[in-house]
Amino acid sequence: MITLQYRIFIKSLYFTLLVVATLSCRQSGPVEHVPPDVIKLYKDSIMQLDSIAVSCMNLDTVKAYIYATRAVSLAQKTGTSEYLIRALNEKGLILHNLRNDSATYYFNLALAISDTSRYKESRGAVFYHLSMIYTEVNDFKNASRMLDSSIHAAYNSREFHAAAASLNSLGNVYLASDDQAMARICYDSAIQIASLYDLPREKGIAMGSISQFLKTPDSSLTMMREAIRILENVYGTELEQANILINMGVLQTNSDSALYFYRRATMVGERCRFNIVLLGAWNNLAYVYLERGDLKSATECLLNKAIPLALEIDNADWLATLYDSYVDVLIAKREYRNALTFLRKSIETRDISDKKIAKKQIRLLNAMLDLNRKNMLILEKEQQIALHNASRNRMKLWLAAAGGAVLVMAFALFWYRQRNRNRIQLLKFESARRVIEAEEHEKEKNSMELHDAIGILTSKINLSFEHSASTDITLKYDIIKHVDDFSLEVRGISHRMSSRILKRHSFAPLIIELCNEAVRYGKLNLLYEVAEPPSVLSAIVRLHIYRIVQELMNNARKYAPEANIRLTVAFHQTLLELIYQDNGSGFSKPEATRKGMGFSNIFARVDLLNGTCEIESEPGCGVYWRITAPLESSTGNGKHDE
Repeated sequence: MITLQYRIFIKSLYFTLLVVATLSCRQSGPVEHVPPDVIKLYKDSIMQLDSIAVSCMNLDTVKAYIYATRAVSLAQKTGTSEYLIRALNEKGLILHNLRNDSATYYFNLALAISDTSRYKESRGAVFYHLSMIYTEVNDFKNASRMLDSSIHAAYNSREFHAAAASLNSLGNVYLASDDQAMARICYDSAIQIASLYDLPREKGIAMGSISQFLKTPDSSLTMMREAIRILENVYGTELEQANILINMGVLQTNSDSALYFYRRATMVGERCRFNIVLLGAWNNLAYVYLERGDLKSATECLLNKAIPLALEIDNADWLATLYDSYVDVLIAKREYRNALTFLRKSIETRDISDKKIAKKQIRLLNAMLDLNRKNMLILEKEQQIALHNASRNRMKLWLAAAGGAVLVMAFALFWYRQRNRNRIQLLKFESARRVIEAEEHEKEKNSMELHDAIGILTSKINLSFEHSASTDITLKYDIIKHVDDFSLEVRGISHRMSSRILKRHSFAPLIIELCNEAVRYGKLNLLYEVAEPPSVLSAIVRLHIYRIVQELMNNARKYAPEANIRLTVAFHQTLLELIYQDNGSGFSKPEATRKGMGFSNIFARVDLLNGTCEIESEPGCGVYWRITAPLESSTGNGKHDE
């Protein structure tokens, strides 16, 4: 029986090959530079090479290996997992037939690629072939496990012929481990599946196997004949037929019948190069001849045929058995000295066979220990990597938390500064509004006082002139007329100062009158164009625009009395646009903040209208103002560009 260390080695080898397969798959990915028609030719060639390799497996193992290697090479070029798995499986099968330990590598590699790809159909075949390796080393537990996996994989891919074949092999494993009840259950299941899905090969093999459990030799022979009849119509079943023929020979009570079946088995073995079948058939033939007393034929079967073939294929196990059988023949010849010689050869050969098995187990054990050491190193590296990744993930988490905290703080600071900026802006706006309201209130008060005072003063002056003793009547009335004109002008000024009176008048006449007074009294070179609003403007808009124009005219009288001035007031849907420009001396923009209350009032009133203000000026290049405001203005925060 195989050792526990060897089982552990097989498992470790399997998992190690998974890693190797993953690396190999990187080289077997889609080949972009190979045209699709060439890949199709590759696939056809792979199928043909695999078929030829399997056909040559028992006839010329060297050619079979060459064909299988070519199939693997082409499969790697296609970049298709399906054909690569198939080719690796066939190559492993050829190597297993050559009794090469590398077969396990290719089977596990095919299984690993199947695990990492979507193609699962060949998994059952790979498990099946791996089970043969375990069966040969009498590791029936792992062989049963592999066959169970093969059956499940075959059912999942609906490959019922593979399921039936695996059940037959599983029955053989149970039979080898002396569990006849489970073996018979497996054979019965294989027959049921084969009958249900019309699988003559699997049915014939199962019938040939289950015939051993029948109660009478006649019933067993009948079933074996039926199995032979079924298998003769199935190509590639010569090995199974030969084994059944040998079993039929064993059941014969008549030596002639036994010789008939053994000779048929040897004919099949010689034709198909089934060496193990030939060894078994010749060994049984020798015993039949021995029972009949035909020592010459028995000697020929063993000494001239079976023993040379065992030496040729270097099968020490069978060679020891054949030497032992020949000892029985020599004893029957009464050649006791030669019998003792061949008995020693049998013992020595059996010892050699045991030593080969032991060396193989030692070699596998050393490989297992080396793989375990590498696995431990890999595990240690993986743990180190896992710890490093965990540390890096924690660092990322802390950095993310710190970054989040910084973002929150930055947002809070930005929000706080923005709130303070808005609050300061609101305070400025409220301050400007209050200043303008105070200014309007003061103008309102002064206009009333001026209106009242000028009326009394005019009455007094007129009364004084009427009672005057002056004889120059013309002069007297001229003075009274000038006083009346002065009184009217002062009253007009008082009216313009009063916001209550301005709010009662229409927008366009107010601005036009203001422009006319600037021309008449301020002596300005003014061209103006004032459009009628599309609708009645609100009182607040009329007041603020009037004051802005008034301030612009005052500035023109102060700083550009000789300049050419143009004023335009237009309306665009819901927007009022005021443009003022002159070609006076102008000023630098920093001076705009030092122009006193005039500029500040303009900006403040634009803000109150929720409008915009643009000013452009350079020394010696005049002044340009553009002011816009909504027609239905509400108190807001406008924008200006100095």
